[in-house]
Amino acid sequence: MKKSNDALKALSETEALIKTGKMEEARLHLRSVPVPKLPRESRVLFATLARRSDQSGLALKALNSIIRASGKNFTRPTDEEKTEYAANLTQVGASHEALELLATIDTKNLPKADLFMAFAHFSIWNYSDAIPFLERYRTRLEGNPYELLVCETNLAAAQIAVGKYAEAEKTLAHLREETRKNNLGLLLLNALQLSVGLSVYSRNLASAHAYLNEAEKMLTNDNSVFSLLVGKWKSIVALYEGKSGADSQINKICQRATAMEHWETVRDCDFFRAIILKDKQLLTHLYYGTPYLSFRQRILNNVDFNYSPPTAYD
Repeated sequence: MKKSNDALKALSETEALIKTGKMEEARLHLRSVPVPKLPRESRVLFATLARRSDQSGLALKALNSIIRASGKNFTRPTDEEKTEYAANLTQVGASHEALELLATIDTKNLPKADLFMAFAHFSIWNYSDAIPFLERYRTRLEGNPYELLVCETNLAAAQIAVGKYAEAEKTLAHLREETRKNNLGLLLLNALQLSVGLSVYSRNLASAHAYLNEAEKMLTNDNSVFSLLVGKWKSIVALYEGKSGADSQINKICQRATAMEHWETVRDCDFFRAIILKDKQLLTHLYYGTPYLSFRQRILNNVDFNYSPPTAYD
């Protein structure tokens, strides 16, 4: 009993560390939790904390014996257990398996399954398929204003990805207003970097500068993902404006993103560099370097010069 209580206490302490942004401490704390001693009803919380601290391998290991159980000891997994397991499958790249598992869940009883269904579609660049799940999830968040803003952040990202710029601006305007009013720093940073991206896609560089300036003032950690994203957009705007050294600046951002294994940032840098510099060879490399048809279409939709991908590419 004491070991079980100690494990539950460790989970509570880990959650507190995550909320205060002490991620490395949270990871170390979570690794010390004796998962076999946890009661079954606490394993979902363990898996959630593992996912939030970028340790999805731990989460899958904790829930696997429940989700994949068989034989005489089989007990049907709950929808919450399946949803959390699927969320972690997406994190490790098993998105199609996640989608199959999430399709078995009645989201009327567990609305957040819609959110994780959207995330699974995000991971395979099916942003258009993600939007209906986010819109349905948003209608079920009455009385939960913070989760509503989280949902709208992801909805705005999806709207930008599919070219629904007017809808994205409406979503982002509400996000910026609510996050400023309620002093929600992390969500505001998210909204600002998405607003910069929308401004860049819309070729509104004056707005991009305004949002970049606001975001830069909020940064407190030069090694954070937000710092990387702000640096990415700053270098892309500089390249659009033809500033000296902009290409070198993008190269440095790519190197930093590679070191952080933030591959979407690397791809974004290559994408905009190819578009702005009219680099057809790089465009072709990007086009054939992805298996996702929606990303290929995004390339073609944003090219503002004569370009058609070759019929073959080595």
